Amino acid sequence: MNRALQWTSISKCDNEYGPRITRLGYCLLAEGGQNPMIDKSFLRSAAYSTVGFVNHVTSRSLHLRRETIGQRFRINGGTYEIFRDTVSDDQPLEESASVLVVGFRLRLIRSNHLLHWAFQRICILTTPIWSGFPGFRVKLWMVDPRTKNYLGIYEWSTQKQAGSYLNWLLNLLVPLSTRGSVWHDLIPGERLSKYLHDRQYPGTPARPAIESELWSDPHNTIEV
Repeated sequence: MNRALQWTSISKCDNEYGPRITRLGYCLLAEGGQNPMIDKSFLRSAAYSTVGFVNHVTSRSLHLRRETIGQRFRINGGTYEIFRDTVSDDQPLEESASVLVVGFRLRLIRSNHLLHWAFQRICILTTPIWSGFPGFRVKLWMVDPRTKNYLGIYEWSTQKQAGSYLNWLLNLLVPLSTRGSVWHDLIPGERLSKYLHDRQYPGTPARPAIESELWSDPHNTIEV
């Protein structure tokens, strides 16, 4: 189920809830009043991920896939297009594999086409702080070309690993996004291939590249 996030007064959070993410006199609450907890080890988790990223690079287990670029999908009322596809072949595909979808709209660049063009190219620099989290398998960067809303769609080895990453990500993403634009959907036991197949945009050809496993053709992948 999609989980929308909203801002409410800090006084309400102080009276009814525990730790919170704050901004300009407001605090963040998930729909229904649940408050995302601040991860006090935020920077440490990012550092651990960076170490994991270095291990990926040295073992050549992290790749950029090219065949999926430009494929479109209908998700949460929008039409989203893949502009980057990162995959790790360091994690085995388990029965407990889970899909995590996170949507957001960037606060500072809004609808500026030049800034969105730049963001879609420099966001690769964030790879070290998320690709080294335990259980990471796939991340698809997507954008709705009309609204300029973004999606990150992930496949994780387990639901628990996906949830741990989500708790960390919200602390980073919410302050950078427009109010009320951040939402997430965690689907346990779901294969990424099935999730995407069920949401494929009409007219988009189905390709084996949609599968989580790496392709055998080395021309379709670039080592990070």
